[in-house]
Amino acid sequence: MAWAIKEQVEKNWSEPGDFSGLSVAFLVKVDRQGNVLSVKMTRSSGNARLDESAENAIFKASPLPFPGEARFYEYLKEFNFVFKPES
Repeated sequence: MAWAIKEQVEKNWSEPGDFSGLSVAFLVKVDRQGNVLSVKMTRSSGNARLDESAENAIFKASPLPFPGEARFYEYLKEFNFVFKPES
């Protein structure tokens, strides 16, 4: 599931520039359908453009690919997500 979320967020991210070696971490909260409810930065990349564009990409990727089984929701309703753009 993590790779599917990463892939979907990357498809919704477009920011020109070289962000090699940078990454930004977020705490993401979702509902049972995978709709993004909130995104809170927990570690900045040090580049405001990257931080903001990554946060926007998470919201644009909503709803995130999410397992259909309700029992997984308790573990996945809030998760850490690290965005590291591929150069």
